[in-house]
Amino acid sequence: MSNKHEITLTQLRAFKSVADSQSYTKAASCTGVSQSGISHSLTRLEDFFETPLFSYNGRNISGLTPVGSKLYTFTTNIITELNNINSLADFSRSTPKERLNIASINSVATSYLNNIQNNKIESCIRNVLTGFEHEVERWVMDGIADIGFTTDISNTISQKWKGKFHWKVAFQDELVVIVPKAHPLANNLEVSLDQASDFPLIISSGGCEDLVYNFFEESGISRSELVIRLWVNNFSTLIQMARNDVGVSIVPRLALRKEDTRGIETLSLNPILYRSILVFGLTDNMSRPEIKYFFENFKNEKNNFNY
Repeated sequence: MSNKHEITLTQLRAFKSVADSQSYTKAASCTGVSQSGISHSLTRLEDFFETPLFSYNGRNISGLTPVGSKLYTFTTNIITELNNINSLADFSRSTPKERLNIASINSVATSYLNNIQNNKIESCIRNVLTGFEHEVERWVMDGIADIGFTTDISNTISQKWKGKFHWKVAFQDELVVIVPKAHPLANNLEVSLDQASDFPLIISSGGCEDLVYNFFEESGISRSELVIRLWVNNFSTLIQMARNDVGVSIVPRLALRKEDTRGIETLSLNPILYRSILVFGLTDNMSRPEIKYFFENFKNEKNNFNY
């Protein structure tokens, strides 16, 4: 076979449009190409293949020939992949080239940032630094990190941060009670703080202790009424202590995602209590294109947590 010319995308688009609409007139209207231009493209294609691409009933298109049918499949794939290439180029051009250092409390870093579903956000991140709440705040303040993820452990951030940081609630993380499977509370679907306070407590010293104390006090139970059996900094150790019935503990559900919870029952609180996970940055940096892009494209991804 002697090919007189190379196939062009214009010809393939014209062919697909005619195949989809079964009309030269409709194809011309859809593509913005004149009817004579559509006809010329198809003539060139049929000249290339040396065979008709359409079958006719009188003057009307009735379908595709065997070669036309195969070409339609190939053409659809080519146009789909070209659209994917164009989308990739648009994404690349719109994404800031400067990537960000993120500071985060450990539970958010391991269970959220490492599994983030938003490609626009993922593409912005250079490094993720993990630490306690006060460390995350300090790293952002000192410019070591550009963006921080933390929790409002004292419910005073709105006053303390005013004018200093720009922030938004990323998502709500439920607090739950963990007990060993043989514990008296283990068969309950949910428990109250009052019920939990009847037993010795294991308190995490990794950042949530003030929040837990605040919730107890809001429910009318003072710190002096609580029996603290143990303070534990390492969360895996806390899980092991709860499994061994050293005491019950109130922990963020998110923190449990990467832990071995065999031998543990996880109980919801009644009423349900949450900690707010905040994403924040210095107010003075909000005009930086990469930080502005991060906040504009940030989406609540709580539904991606397989609780």
